[in-house]
Amino acid sequence: FKPYARYWLTPIIQMCNQVFEKSSDGLNTFLIDTIVILLSWNSVAIPSELDTMSVQRLLEYLFLNCTHTNSLVMKSNLDL
Repeated sequence: FKPYARYWLTPIIQMCNQVFEKSSDGLNTFLIDTIVILLSWNSVAIPSELDTMSVQRLLEYLFLNCTHTNSLVMKSNLDL
């Protein structure tokens, strides 16, 4: 996937935002794994200026949904 990261970055960010908008479950393992993949692409896929709003919205969702009753899960979410 990494060689094609620049093509997949925008659609994956948008997909993550849509999942957050349509779900009230907060962070789940699928979203966490997807975000870890996005973070691993930091050297090959940098969001364009057009992606700025989507990235900001994704960060906002992450901050709003990082809390959890289980302290280990919360620590993992914050480490992300």
